[in-house]
Amino acid sequence: MRRPVWGTPTFGRDVQSMFTAISGSYSLFDHVSTFGGDLIWRPRALWGADRLSEGSPRRILDIGCGPGDLTRLLPQHYPGAEVYGLDFTPAMVHRAAGISARRSGPTQPAGFLAGDALHLPFRASTFDMVTSAFLLRNLPDLRAGFAEMRRVLRPGGTFLALDVTEPPPGAFYRFFHAYFDAVVPTLGAAFGNPEAYHYLSTSIRHLPPRKEVVELLGSTGFSPARAEPQWMGIITGFLGKAAKGV
Repeated sequence: MRRPVWGTPTFGRDVQSMFTAISGSYSLFDHVSTFGGDLIWRPRALWGADRLSEGSPRRILDIGCGPGDLTRLLPQHYPGAEVYGLDFTPAMVHRAAGISARRSGPTQPAGFLAGDALHLPFRASTFDMVTSAFLLRNLPDLRAGFAEMRRVLRPGGTFLALDVTEPPPGAFYRFFHAYFDAVVPTLGAAFGNPEAYHYLSTSIRHLPPRKEVVELLGSTGFSPARAEPQWMGIITGFLGKAAKGV
């Protein structure tokens, strides 16, 4: 497996290969490396989305679903919603579908499929809500990604993207980068994929500052748009409503 390098012609293919290699251990690594924080961040982000939503969504698309941690939470949070998970990596789709099949019950997602976040295989205004978790910093074109997510949302629909972000400058900022630059790759080596987790730790720098992400949401058809940081700013929920008349 070759470590993905931002901006290279093979970046997308290398990211897909990387996520294929770690598809079986990705959820466990997230739980361990965040000290269980990822189990708290997703529900808190959904509470933020609730304050923005116009009623309970009926159809939801979770983009970059990975092994389906957020996808499976969505029908629990929104009972009766038809929820789909989409991921660029077929191995992740297979993993997510397998986990859901083993946990079959009334609150499982409707299905999982492979697809590209920059070219979503859905008609315009198909969904009431679009979500993602830890996807944004892997998109080679963030503006195109936001525009495509806006396209498949109905007017007034809700957008939620959760991702790792840099905290404000200071002592915790220095600790944050020391942890992600040194500890996370070392922990990744223990999971057998040092190259993959080195990329994931450095990919944080690919995401623009919160203010710029919010401005980008506004320029791609989301109004209002805002950022809701968690855990001293190391995680942020980016929220938006698909503007009507766009």
